[in-house]
Amino acid sequence: MIRFMEFKIKLESFNPLVLLRLILPFFFAKYLIAQLDFLYSFANRSGYELSNTWINSFMPTRFITFNDFDYLTYKYLILAFTITAVIGFMGRISLFILSMLCFIIVGSVEGLGAFDHHMSLSGQIIFALSVLPSSMNFSFDRLILNNMRAKKNRFILRGNVKWEVNLLLLMLALTYFTAGLSKLRYSEGKWLDGSTLGFYLEERTMDYPVGKQQLLFGDANRQTDFSKDNYGFYSHTYGNYQNSRLLNNLIAWLSEHRYFLIFMSIATVLLELSGFVVFINERFRNVYLLSAILMHLSIGFLMGLGFVNYRVICLCLMEWKSLIKLHKDNFTFLQTK
Repeated sequence: MIRFMEFKIKLESFNPLVLLRLILPFFFAKYLIAQLDFLYSFANRSGYELSNTWINSFMPTRFITFNDFDYLTYKYLILAFTITAVIGFMGRISLFILSMLCFIIVGSVEGLGAFDHHMSLSGQIIFALSVLPSSMNFSFDRLILNNMRAKKNRFILRGNVKWEVNLLLLMLALTYFTAGLSKLRYSEGKWLDGSTLGFYLEERTMDYPVGKQQLLFGDANRQTDFSKDNYGFYSHTYGNYQNSRLLNNLIAWLSEHRYFLIFMSIATVLLELSGFVVFINERFRNVYLLSAILMHLSIGFLMGLGFVNYRVICLCLMEWKSLIKLHKDNFTFLQTK
C-alpha cells in the first residue's frame, strides 16, 4: 500500500546560506586542523623570517608563537566553534572566530612558504556567513530570539536572500577569475601551451623523503615585471599527491599527449575567467557551478587535490529550485511504504 504524505514548505525555507552554514564548517574545520598539524610539523616554525604574512603581521606576537600549549588551544577552539556554528548557538560569533583562526593559521603556514588555495575561498565564505542576515535563520539563536519576542516556538525561515547569495556568488566568481587571470599574467600567456599543466601532473616531489625534496627559491636578481613580490622565482615545487600507481601511470600517459594538455589548459582558463555567467540566469549558474565541481573532481582524480571545500560551496550555491521544478508556493515530499 502506498501512502502519500504532503509537507507544504515555503520556497523561502530553502536557504543556500543556511545550507552552507550547516555543511561547510565540518570540512572547513578538518582542513584547518590539517593546516595546524602541518604548521606544528616544523620544529623551528617560530623562527621563520617570513612568519609575519599579510594577515598576522598586525596580530599580537602572542598569537603566532605556536608553542605546544597553543596547539591544543587552537585545536579545541576550532572544534568547539565548529559545533556552535553548525547548530547556530552564538552562531555569528562562532563563524567570525573560525574565520579569524583560519586567517591566523593559514597565514602563518604561508609564512613557511606553503600556499594552500584550498582554504582561501572557504575562509572568506565563513566570514561572510558571520555577518549576512539570513545565515542564522535555522538556528538556536533564531529560536531564542523568537521566544524573546513572544512569537510561536518554531523555526520560520523567511526573508529575501537573493542579494546575499549573489554576494557569495560574486566572491566565488572573483576567486576563479583571478586564478585564470594569474595563469595568463604571470606566465605571459605560456600557461596555455600545456607544458605547465604537464609539469604539475608529472611532478612527484611527494615521493621523495623529507630533506631531499625540491624547494622553493627566490632570487631578487631574477625579478621581472610579472613578479608577485620582490623575489623572482628561481624554482618551485607543486606536489602531486596521487598515490595510486595505476593512476600515476595514466597521468604519465596523458602527459605525453600535448594536444590533450593544451585542450585542458585552455578549458581550465576559460572556465575560470567565465565565472560571471552565474549572474545571467539560473541555467547558466547551475551549468557553471556543476562544471567547476567536475573540474575539481578531475584535479582530485589526477593529482589527489580534492578541493572539497570548493565543491561543497558550489553544490550549496546551485539553484536547486529550478532543478527539481518546485511549485511556486510549496512542494511535496512523497513518502512510500
